[in-house]
Amino acid sequence: MRLRNDVSVSHYKARKIWLVRWHGKYDPATNKQARFGKSFRRKKDAEKFSQSLKTDIHDGISVEPKTISLKNLCDRFIESKKGNNAPATVKAYQETIKRLTSSFGSYRNIKTISPQETQPFINNLELLEKDKDPSDSTRLKHLRNSKIVFNQAVKWNYIRNNPFKDISITNITKDDWHFITPAEFQSLLTAIDNIEIREYKKQEDKERIIRLKAFYSVMYGCGLRFGEAINLFWNKNIDFINSKIHIKNRISKNGFPPFSIKNHQDRSVPAPKWVMALLIELKKQSSSKNPYVFLAGDRLKKIKDKWVRWKDEDKIDDWKNSVMVNNTNRDFVVNCKRAGIVSSDRLSVHCLRKSYGTNLADLGTPVHTLKSLMGHSNIQTTMKFYIKNSDENSMKAVRGLENLMGE
Repeated sequence: MRLRNDVSVSHYKARKIWLVRWHGKYDPATNKQARFGKSFRRKKDAEKFSQSLKTDIHDGISVEPKTISLKNLCDRFIESKKGNNAPATVKAYQETIKRLTSSFGSYRNIKTISPQETQPFINNLELLEKDKDPSDSTRLKHLRNSKIVFNQAVKWNYIRNNPFKDISITNITKDDWHFITPAEFQSLLTAIDNIEIREYKKQEDKERIIRLKAFYSVMYGCGLRFGEAINLFWNKNIDFINSKIHIKNRISKNGFPPFSIKNHQDRSVPAPKWVMALLIELKKQSSSKNPYVFLAGDRLKKIKDKWVRWKDEDKIDDWKNSVMVNNTNRDFVVNCKRAGIVSSDRLSVHCLRKSYGTNLADLGTPVHTLKSLMGHSNIQTTMKFYIKNSDENSMKAVRGLENLMGE
């Protein structure tokens, strides 16, 4: 049987309509090819529809009359992501989908969503926020996720073009983060050493000080994310022989919660000698019953109890690395003030990782090497570290690292 893919336009005077006819898929069970039709009152509408069908056929887009609704697309999209993405990532997609369906309607034909509608959707996201206007980072997140959802629709041949493809957010305002120079970091470690030790908790305080210094050092000297550092295990992640830290995804086992790396990218990072020296000192103080490098014993018990409770409440998909400890940024700012580090720019523990990236960029580390060390999925993210600092700060970084990380 010869398969047909022609599209015809006919005028029926008696009914005063223009009829567009075309062929669909071949059914081997009946040895027949489906045939469809759609009527129009105006000739130009019929011709426009006919031309769009011909283009769809040429580009391999489905021309079956059954429409794909936004809900159909989103349900299939989420189903395809479960098991392949971290629960937190899937939840972020679901938050964006909630806004998409609220704005466009669950049963809207995705072929009818145009760029003329998607730009106002992004611009007016604040109308969907009940408590406060969304930040630029929130709007960027929803724009990125919307593009991913509709890119999948293109890959599945549901639509030809992504209506979010050329949509952007202008006039983005972002606070600069504070670049921590090697000299400032050394002052931070000194300030922690000078924290008062209470006589009745002498051993506990000593361990806390060593743990804090090693934690900050792993982020500043190895560029780990906060969630990666706080979830390190002694036996699985710290390689004392080769002076490396291995960051790997970890499933829940023996009552310990799972750990999921952003973008699911396992990597190994070389650790400077001064970082390894602090880890060795911390290891001597740590209990053999506690597998975590930076989690104190009392906190470990709370985390295990919390994990059991979340499993019982069927909330494990909501588990995030950030629930492991509390008040990390608050304590970091306090310790920075002790060290004389005061800044009008954003000051958080994440500045340690960002400063690591900037330091290595200033030292001439090739961009692809830095991308691998940082665990970035997009090289454009890595490139930002090559333009962050002024020449003066760059030279400070180079000179400081020669002393602090020169080995």
